Order: sequence, then C-alpha cells, then structure tokens
Amino acid sequence: MTTYAPHKLTCPCCGASWHLTAEEVESMHECGASAFLVDSALCDACEEKARAMELRQREETRRAAFLAGIPEEYRKATAERVPECYAGVKTGSPLRMGLIGPSGSGKSCAMAVHIMQRRQSFLWLTSNEVREITTEAAKKGGEWTMKLERMRKVAVLVIDDLSQVKFTDTFSGELYQLLEFRNKHRLAVLWTSQKDLGALRIKIAEQVYRDKYQAAPTHPNQLDTDQAFAITRRLGQDATKLISP
Repeated sequence: MTTYAPHKLTCPCCGASWHLTAEEVESMHECGASAFLVDSALCDACEEKARAMELRQREETRRAAFLAGIPEEYRKATAERVPECYAGVKTGSPLRMGLIGPSGSGKSCAMAVHIMQRRQSFLWLTSNEVREITTEAAKKGGEWTMKLERMRKVAVLVIDDLSQVKFTDTFSGELYQLLEFRNKHRLAVLWTSQKDLGALRIKIAEQVYRDKYQAAPTHPNQLDTDQAFAITRRLGQDATKLISP
C-alpha cells in the first residue's frame, strides 16, 4: 500500500506557503490528477487580487473600445465641461435629441458626455459620412450596404453637424427613409446642428431645388418643401431639443 506525504505549495507572488494533507495528495493520485501536483500556486489572497486585476483590465478594454466610437477630441469630455444650455444631456436616454447652436458652443462635447452616461451601443457619424454611406450603398452595394445596415439598426445613431452637409434630391430621400426606419423600430436618433429645424428645412428645400434644376430658386413658391418638412418633422418629433442662447 502506497503511503503519501503532505505536499508543500508556495505562492510565487507573496511567498506564503502551505501544505496539502497526505489525504489530499492521495485523493489526487486516486483520481488521476497527480500531474497537477506542482510546487507553486497562488494563495487565496493573491488569487483574489489576480481576479480583481483581470476584471479591471476587462473593463478598461471594454471602455476603450466604447470610447473609440467617439471622435478623439471629445473622448475626455466631462460633465463639468458641458455648457449650462446643454445640461440636459447628463441624464436620461431620449429617443430623439437635438443640440442646436453655433460652431464652438459645445454641442459635440455635450453629445459625447451624453453617450458616455447612456452606455448603449452607438454609431457616431458626421452628416457628410451619412451622405457618403447612403449614396455609395445605392451605387455600389457591398461593404457600403453593410455600413448602411449598421447605420439603420444600431441602438443609437448620432449625426453630428447635420446642418453642414450639402443636400441633394437623392440624399434627402435616403435620409428620410433612414429616419422613417429608425422611427418605426423605436431606435434613437441624436443630432447636432448649427441651424434650428425651421432654418434647416429651408436649407434642405433650397439645396434640393438647386440639385434638381441646376439653378437657384427665384421665389419661395418654387420650393417643394414636402420632403424637407418630412425630414425635420422626424428629427423633431417628441425630441428633447437643447438650444444654445
């Protein structure tokens, strides 16, 4: 009959040592686990610290991946930097939200703070990127169609500087379809603009007219405002609108 002796283990981190009892060693041999009899192992305290460190590293990796979706210049934005007029971004998860104000008013910084506290899957695009994706998806398909599908279905879509893009007849139609899809499926649309919705509506109608007829409108009655109204209605429907003075 084989007799087993206690087996000494030493923690490689803190140097603490302890023994497996002879009975524990015997049990390991009987169940075929003798190959796992090593001379070093983490003690309970060091193993707990190692688990805590692993959790911290996972959280840091997750947060870095999350922040990567925000433009680099806004990743360090804090609630303290948000202008008072946009203070509403610090709480809540509205289905629609628009931040309106001139360049430099802090709209994008405030939007970044909102996205951080909201903690949902999101896609942040400039209005020009939205136009490029919708246009190229219609022309080329392939990877552009995949980008369009993500833009349509992501939980939170951020469109930055909506008033700065050049609207065409095709793009205004594609944008309306995008907003309609997201409205139907109750998916959040957040946006920033240097123009209020009334001024944005006029800009869309004027630029669509120029695109269609290659000429500037000479009278307001020439403008077909239905599409422009439909777009701004969807943007403003039940929206939280925060406006810089």
